[in-house]
Amino acid sequence: MGYAARGVVRALACVVSIAVFNAASVSRSFAQTPSSAGSNTAFGAGCQNGTPLTVTGQLTVFYADDFARHRSELVLMIRDGRTGRSFQLRFDKEPAHLRSGMVMTIRGRGHDADIYALADQISPVSPASSGTGPTTLAAPTVAGDQKTLVIVAGFRDKSVSCPIQAIDNVMFADPLDKSVDDLYRDMSMGQVSFSGTVVGPYTLGSASTDACDISGWATAANTAASSGIDVNAYARKVYVMPSNSCPAAGIGEVGVTPSRAWVFDCDTPDVYAHELGHNLGLQHASTPTSEYADTSDIMGQAEGLMRQVNAPHKLEMGWIPPSQAVLVTSDGPYDIAPAETDPVNAAAPQALKVFKDDTNEYYYVSYRRGIGFDANLACCAYLDRLSVHRWAGPGNRTYRLAILADGETFSDPATGFTVTQVNHGSASSSALVHVGNGCGSAAPALAISPQDQSGPAGSTARYDLTVVNNDASTCAASTFALGGTVPPGWTAAFSPVTVPLVPGGTAHATLALTSPSTASAGTYSVTVSTGDPNVPIHNVSATGSFTAASCARSLPAVTISPASQSGVPATTLTYSLTVANRDMPDCSATTFNLTATLPTGWTGALSTSTLTLSAGASATVTYSVTSGSGSAPAAYTITAAAADAILGRAASANANYTIASDTLPPTAPASLMGTVSRWPDIESGAMPR
Repeated sequence: MGYAARGVVRALACVVSIAVFNAASVSRSFAQTPSSAGSNTAFGAGCQNGTPLTVTGQLTVFYADDFARHRSELVLMIRDGRTGRSFQLRFDKEPAHLRSGMVMTIRGRGHDADIYALADQISPVSPASSGTGPTTLAAPTVAGDQKTLVIVAGFRDKSVSCPIQAIDNVMFADPLDKSVDDLYRDMSMGQVSFSGTVVGPYTLGSASTDACDISGWATAANTAASSGIDVNAYARKVYVMPSNSCPAAGIGEVGVTPSRAWVFDCDTPDVYAHELGHNLGLQHASTPTSEYADTSDIMGQAEGLMRQVNAPHKLEMGWIPPSQAVLVTSDGPYDIAPAETDPVNAAAPQALKVFKDDTNEYYYVSYRRGIGFDANLACCAYLDRLSVHRWAGPGNRTYRLAILADGETFSDPATGFTVTQVNHGSASSSALVHVGNGCGSAAPALAISPQDQSGPAGSTARYDLTVVNNDASTCAASTFALGGTVPPGWTAAFSPVTVPLVPGGTAHATLALTSPSTASAGTYSVTVSTGDPNVPIHNVSATGSFTAASCARSLPAVTISPASQSGVPATTLTYSLTVANRDMPDCSATTFNLTATLPTGWTGALSTSTLTLSAGASATVTYSVTSGSGSAPAAYTITAAAADAILGRAASANANYTIASDTLPPTAPASLMGTVSRWPDIESGAMPR
C-alpha cells in the first residue's frame, strides 16, 4: 500500500527511525480499552497499518510505578470529545509536559484502540473539565489543603490486607506524626496539607486476575462509596486495592486537580506519598542510569522510607522560592543553607544554579541535613553532604549526579564545571564552585541539498548533506553521527555515517534515499539529523522531500518463438522466450520471475529465471524443452510465464511441440533375413537335406 503524504497528513505521518529506535515505553497492561496492535516497540509497523485519524479530546496521563522491577510506565489516554471513544496514544518517543486534563488535538494514524503520532508535533488546545468538577493544571506554587477521599476496595477473590485504621494513620492521623499529611506539611513549610476520610472496605465484582482496568475499578469503587458519601466533594481520590494484574505498586495521574491515585501496596507509606506527588505534578527523582535511584526523594524508589523531596522539586512546587536559588556565573566560594530549612530563616541561598550549556539544563547544588522527615536519611549517606542534580525545569525528571562529603569534588569534563564541599555546619555548607568555561558548545548547522527531489517510485535519489561545527574554538573536536527518519518501507544509506569535526570545521556526506516500487504518487518527507551522545546540543535535524512521480503499470507482454515445432520422443527443441515491460516511462524498473509449465514426464530449462527490465524494455531468453521418451504422437502445449516479483502482475504465452506419427512399414533387421525350408513329410519323419 502506498504512503501518500500531503498537507497535514504529510506533516504528521508516521515515520520509522533509520537509527536505533526506542519507542515510548508504554505497558499495554494499563490500556483502558482493548487493543490488538502489535508490540509497543513496533511503532512503525502499527503506524503503517493505521488509517489517518484526528481526535480532539481530554488527555489522561498516568505514571505506573513498578518499584519491585525498578520500571516506570507512562500511559497516555485521550477521550474523543465527539464520539466518547477512548484511545491509547503511542508516540515515537516519550512526550514532555503532558498532564491530565489537557484538551489535545492529535493527528496521527489509528489502529484499533491506538493512535500513533509524533511527539514533537502535538500541542494542547486548552485545559478541560473532567466531568466531576473544574480541572486546572498544577500552579507554579502548589499550596493549600488537599481534600482527599481514600476508598479501600478489594476484589471478589482478594481483600486489602491493611486495616482501615492503619490506612487512615498512613494518610492522615499517625499518632507519631509520620503520616503523608505530616510529610507534605514538613517539606512544603506548611503550604500543603492533606485532610480527608478513609471509607470501605468494599468488594468489587472484578477478580484480581482480570485484565488491568484502573478506570473501571475506580468507577466501581466510587459507586460503592457514593451510598454514604459525596465522592465528588473531594478534589483527590486514592484507591487502595490488593495486588492485581497491573504490574505496579502504585499509579498516579500527573499534575491535575481533580486527581486519582491507585495504591496496590497498602503497607508501604511512601507509595501513597509518591503517587500523590504525581498528582501534584512531580516527575521522578532519577539518576542518569536508573529511573528511581535518587532515593533522597519520595519521587524515587518507594521502600517504606518517608523523606522529603530534593531541592529542584521544592523549587518546582514553589516550596523554595526562586530567590533562594542563586544563579552562579563566576568561580568562588558559596554558602548553601539546608533545603529543609524554612526559607524565611535560611542563613544563605538553598540552591546554587549553574547553566549547563551542552544540554540546556542547569546544575543544582543543595545541602541536606537531618531536619524533620529527612532524619530518616541517616541510613543513606545523604545528610551533611552536598547533592548535585541536573534538571531541565518543570515537567521533567530530576537527575542526581553526586553526593559530596567534605573534601569531595564533582566535575563534569564536558563543561569544566566542578564543585567541592569544603566544610559543613548546622546552618550551611561551604562549597567551592568553578563554573567552567562551558566550552561554548553550540548547535551545528545542517543543510540538505537539493531540498526537494522527484522521480519514479522505486528509484534512488541522492542528497548532499553539509555539517558545520559551530562550537567555540575552546571546545574539543566532536564526532557527529548521521541518521534520520523516512517513511515505512523506504531505505536510506549515509556515506559516511559519522563525521569528525573540529570547531569551525565543515564536512559533507551523501544520503541515498530509495523509495519502494509500490509507493503511491505524492510528496514524502525525509528528515536527516546529527547525533552526539556526549553533547546533546549537537543533536539537530533538517528536512527535505521526495516526490514520487505518477506511474501507470501494465501487464508484461510474453511471446514464445517459434509457435510450433516437431520432434520425436526424447528430443530437445529450443524456443525463444521474449518478455517486454509495458509500464509507462515514469515507472521504475521491474524484476520478473520466469516459470515454465510442461507435460508430465517432460523436462525444460530457461537460460535465466529472472529478468530486470526498465519501462519499455524487452529481453529474450532461451527455453530448452525435452519431450518424454514415451510420448505418444500428438501436439503438446508448452507454457512460459513472467510475473512481477513484487506486485505479482503476470502474463504467459503458449507454443506447440508436436510428436509426429510414424507412417513407414516396419523393416526387419538384416541379421534376421534368410531361407525358409519346409519339412517335406512331417508324418514320415524324413529330415530335409
